[in-house]
Amino acid sequence: MEDLLTWLRQQLDDDEQAARAVEGPYKPYYFDFIDDDARPFVDLALDPARALAEVDAKRRILDEHARGQSGFIWVTSAEVTDRADVVEERTNAEGVKVARVPLWICTRCSDWYPDAQRDEDSHVSHGFPCLTVRLIALPYADRPGYREEWRA
Repeated sequence: MEDLLTWLRQQLDDDEQAARAVEGPYKPYYFDFIDDDARPFVDLALDPARALAEVDAKRRILDEHARGQSGFIWVTSAEVTDRADVVEERTNAEGVKVARVPLWICTRCSDWYPDAQRDEDSHVSHGFPCLTVRLIALPYADRPGYREEWRA
């Protein structure tokens, strides 16, 4: 299963490729006139330079909101059917199959990663993908591969 960050970076690559494919001078978008040369601007909202700046800004935000591991948790095996990061599986005392998996957090939104100065009970942890990453993905929700579980 593809994760949100990988999928979102592909969408940004697609936007960059579309912006770089525009040839000729920038033609502003007018409601009553859409020339074939200007059609890519309708999809990208503004001129190619603006689209490229937006892609760059989104990539920088994604770099700031990286995935980090804060430990491990036990979950039922049914919750991890398609995860590649299962560390250990076993059956608990109640006869339920459980799996030990990494607990992923946002390194920007979680205030104690990576060097906590407070005791473990006083931290604020934000799972991954965090709200910021999910909000960046929201305009792409109509594209193939977007999953409803990513919706902010």
